[in-house]
Amino acid sequence: MTNNGYMLMRGIGLFMNYLSENLLSILALTAMFSAFHLIFLSGGALRDFTEKAARFDTVRVYAKSFPDSILNKLSSAEGVEGIEKVYSQTDAKEYITSSAAFSASFEALPAEYFPSFAELKINPEYRNYDSLKKLSDELSGTVGIDSVSFGEKWIEALGRMRFSVEAALALCAAIFAAAGGIIIYHTVAVSFYRYRREVRIYAVVGGTRTFIIIPFVVVSACISLICFVFSLFIFHILSRVISSEVSAVINISFSHSSFYWIIFALLSLIISMLAGFVSSRHFLNHRLS
Repeated sequence: MTNNGYMLMRGIGLFMNYLSENLLSILALTAMFSAFHLIFLSGGALRDFTEKAARFDTVRVYAKSFPDSILNKLSSAEGVEGIEKVYSQTDAKEYITSSAAFSASFEALPAEYFPSFAELKINPEYRNYDSLKKLSDELSGTVGIDSVSFGEKWIEALGRMRFSVEAALALCAAIFAAAGGIIIYHTVAVSFYRYRREVRIYAVVGGTRTFIIIPFVVVSACISLICFVFSLFIFHILSRVISSEVSAVINISFSHSSFYWIIFALLSLIISMLAGFVSSRHFLNHRLS
């Protein structure tokens, strides 16, 4: 067996021999991984929902009247697919009365109190805030048009919500990465303490630092991988329960893309191995005497 093969097998042997003693670390990391899956994928689903909800497909233009000159200006504007409908003041009253919660309050009002408006259908590639804002500014400067609305306040609120979700996800990722690294760090430190006599013997007979450290880095990798596998099963069960409850309130879905799982597995493996390496180096430099 080659030297590298021996170090790999020794690391796996260390993990298996002390599996019961590492059980607490495995349970803690599994619970943390499962919680991170739920938080990250739920947050990602909410972010995608707010992004889609902020893509409006209509723009409403208010004016006292809609002569052919204004209609031609509206239909020829960049990003406009066509004019869906023009609502006179009477049509506007009927539209608002039929859709309002307190319709009786609007029925008594004369039609002159309701502004006439036209609804414009927007091309799919222009259904974003910047394009809609540009179109709104362009049409607002047209003589005869009073105002233009595309739900900008709603879009801005959704944008702030999406930014908050992204910031929260980034903060959660940093916290969970640090917590996972700390757990692995102390787990390896305890393992080194158990094997301190053997480590000293290796050091006395000329064992290199690499020969001593690599098996404990393998232990870190084994803990990370087994916790990742366990967290997949736990998340699969929890997501079924939670998604059914969430879907009854809001139409979002949990992402199960293979890209997320691959990236998470690689990052957790890298962080755990780095934490194991740092813990091993610290033990050899400061505690081996």
